[in-house]
Amino acid sequence: MDARTPSAGRALSSLRIGILRPALVGIVAVTLLGLADAGIAASERYPHIAVSDAVGSPPRERPQRLSVAADAAFAGLTWTGWGSAIATGHGTLDASLANGTGQFSHTPGQVVLSQPRDCAGVWLYTRLRYRIRGRLTTDSLSCRVVLAYSAENDSPLRAVFRPSTVVPEPNVPIIDLHWAGWGERVARGDGSVLGAPAQITLADVGWCDSLGSLAYRRMTVMDSVGGRRFTYSLEKRQACR
Repeated sequence: MDARTPSAGRALSSLRIGILRPALVGIVAVTLLGLADAGIAASERYPHIAVSDAVGSPPRERPQRLSVAADAAFAGLTWTGWGSAIATGHGTLDASLANGTGQFSHTPGQVVLSQPRDCAGVWLYTRLRYRIRGRLTTDSLSCRVVLAYSAENDSPLRAVFRPSTVVPEPNVPIIDLHWAGWGERVARGDGSVLGAPAQITLADVGWCDSLGSLAYRRMTVMDSVGGRRFTYSLEKRQACR
């Protein structure tokens, strides 16, 4: 077929429309939700990226259900653009009617995820937008990494952020800690114990179900009191995976 003929022109136009349609659908959904952010590079790709939700569930890839509030969640989600800078989910928004009856509405809806961030080696979408009860809602999702530990096997798990004091063993506090690299894959803190220098190294970032947060799951302590070195791991003792 001669590319100059009207039939060829129509065929080429149809081919171009077919190629562009998925991208245009994503752009229209983003525009309708007010997400035309000039700073987003839609061509960037994130092969392994996940999203947590507004109620502290573990990060998941392409979730079929996503809670956006304590009384609202998207169900039956299918995704377009997952792994790019903007991902759009289409599903049913199950939301409380807020009339005291305990009943829920079930309406088609869209949720848009954006602002991918490297959270200590775990790529997460950190912004979501959705429309509920006619109102556009924007939420920021946590990318904060905490230190999770307990001084004794039977004591509650603690979550602390850039602490100045850590007590990895009963009655043995490491104080005056100054941190470098907090929020990265490995963080180091310099402090003192019983008047002698001590250093803490944090690593192995993962999700803690009991905390609803990313957390350092391994803590290695080196102190100059007898040259001791020990590693404190949460993986087997707590709900951190």
